[in-house]
Amino acid sequence: MSRIGVTERQVAVLTVIEDEVASGRPSPNTVELARATGFSTGEIARILDALEYMGFITRIPNRRRNIRLCSPSVRMAPDDHLIAELTRRGYLVRKGMGQ
Repeated sequence: MSRIGVTERQVAVLTVIEDEVASGRPSPNTVELARATGFSTGEIARILDALEYMGFITRIPNRRRNIRLCSPSVRMAPDDHLIAELTRRGYLVRKGMGQ
């Protein structure tokens, strides 16, 4: 776990959501996230709760595809561990943003 409290499983789910949205598709639902990550739907629900609490996503009630991405810098700045992981995955990350 990194200093800001983001687990590898949370990063995995967030990555799937980001990839879907970036490709122009609607946000995935719980079943699609479970299928993409190999996690149970119950675990996906807990991860989404945590991501929403940390400010990475918001959810719109009563909508099947209800996940909306937020800027991670809204509530916290990434630490070196998270920057290294995102860089390894091919994302361009600049230090100092959102701080």
